[in-house]
Amino acid sequence: MKKSTISALAVLSGIVICSLAFTMSKHEQTKNNDTTVQQPTPATLIKDKPYKCSDFDPKTGGLKGWTADMGIGPAIPEQLLPKDCSALQQ
Repeated sequence: MKKSTISALAVLSGIVICSLAFTMSKHEQTKNNDTTVQQPTPATLIKDKPYKCSDFDPKTGGLKGWTADMGIGPAIPEQLLPKDCSALQQ
């Protein structure tokens, strides 16, 4: 083989190796970014036993841990609500 052909093959091999390394590193970054933080689902926040006053946020009057993106909140039966709770007085 000519020296120029060997040089061209070496350059092409280097490009292929660099491309593969870049692709693999991008795949690892994407795979690592796909992990999400598990937030409690609305169903896990609703319970069927009586609530305590400490379960409610005094600023919002809603359940602690309930965020706006979860919706307006659960309809809690009156018998499960705590009596004389200042967090619910609004």
